Amino acid sequence: MGWNKKSFELLSKHVSAYLGGVKEKACSFQGQEWKYLDAGSGEVVLCLHGFGSSKVQWRTFMAALSKHYRVISPDVPVFSLRLDIPDTEHNKRNVANWIVGFMNTVAEGKEAFHIVGHGSGGGAASYLAHALGDRVRTLAWFNPPDMDAVRKGEHVAWARVKAGFDTMAQAEAHLDSLFYAPPQLPEIVKRFYMKKVMDAVDNGEVISAIEKAMVSLPLFMAQLRELGQETLLVAADHDVWSSCEWVRALEVAIPNSTLVTLEHCGQRSLTEKPDQLAEIYLNFLKTHGS
Repeated sequence: MGWNKKSFELLSKHVSAYLGGVKEKACSFQGQEWKYLDAGSGEVVLCLHGFGSSKVQWRTFMAALSKHYRVISPDVPVFSLRLDIPDTEHNKRNVANWIVGFMNTVAEGKEAFHIVGHGSGGGAASYLAHALGDRVRTLAWFNPPDMDAVRKGEHVAWARVKAGFDTMAQAEAHLDSLFYAPPQLPEIVKRFYMKKVMDAVDNGEVISAIEKAMVSLPLFMAQLRELGQETLLVAADHDVWSSCEWVRALEVAIPNSTLVTLEHCGQRSLTEKPDQLAEIYLNFLKTHGS
């Protein structure tokens, strides 16, 4: 599939319209310019997207929170599939160091903040909560992927991704499986996303990232048991990347955790249930955020 200047202009117009009142900004550190979304004022909430996604998925969620908080969402290198951290290995520690550098740049140094992650972004958020201690006020993890099933070779969605996509139709079917009710996305947006996912699978980026997560799973679970932050877990009843058993295991492992399950919702909860997610999260912060 070819991409010309007109295609990217149409995609840019769609994204700009979709952002609404949430502003796209840029900051510079590590010798590069990095883009992020920013909205509201007050205590900072950092939103981290998962592997294969982008900052834009948080737009509606951010708009709802911006009445009460300053909400920030960067395009996270490695996770975004199109951004790298120069001259560094793609591992959890280097991604975390990048996020710390980003927060030091855009959120006034050592100011404490709340952190929320979606999918594999929640794993990065959990790692940061453990590493930074009191600097992270609260932790929230939406749609945690079942890494134990991946480790055991029992994860159907992961097997589908690992096998690769020979056609755009196969990739589109995988995308639809991430929703309880697949949305009607503009064709150019869907094709752009599918092309990005197919390229990442073909060049090994996705497989490498998941395999590294599998290797570090025992250490990761041990770190979860040491978390001191109040933690919100949000599951979805039709999430093909998660499971009830895995979410309950996380709830047991994390000392101060609260579990909420969304009904009639798939893995892409920020697209299907953004307002409900925002309400759940705001109530969590009202109770546990001080």
